Amino acid sequence: MPPQALAQLSPTQVSAMLQNVSDYADSFFRGRYGDGPSPLLLTWDSQITEAVANIAAYRLIRLRGVDPDKPNPFEAARIEAVVYLDKVQRQQAHPLVTVSGSPLAGSVQPLLISTSVVNLASGGRAPNRGW
Repeated sequence: MPPQALAQLSPTQVSAMLQNVSDYADSFFRGRYGDGPSPLLLTWDSQITEAVANIAAYRLIRLRGVDPDKPNPFEAARIEAVVYLDKVQRQQAHPLVTVSGSPLAGSVQPLLISTSVVNLASGGRAPNRGW
């Protein structure tokens, strides 16, 4: 995007929009990886940076104002970026990321213990557990 395209916007507005879009993208990653420490991602690949930039470009141009008779030139890229982030959340796309640590020490984790109703040594069966 040429710098003159955003000349009407202040650096504060641009910075706030970039933070807003970054938070929006982060919500997709929290949907996939869980609500971990902040920041959730320590490193990420260029596809994620591009998706955030495309969404931000669309929103910044919309904030600046566009000719209502012409489509926003970044709309297709924004739609593609949102579809990509949705695929990441649904584990259909696998970007190269480093997720920060595991849950905090001492947090309660589920414990699942299961046993078979069939005795593998003798072939005997226990009563059905009811499900």
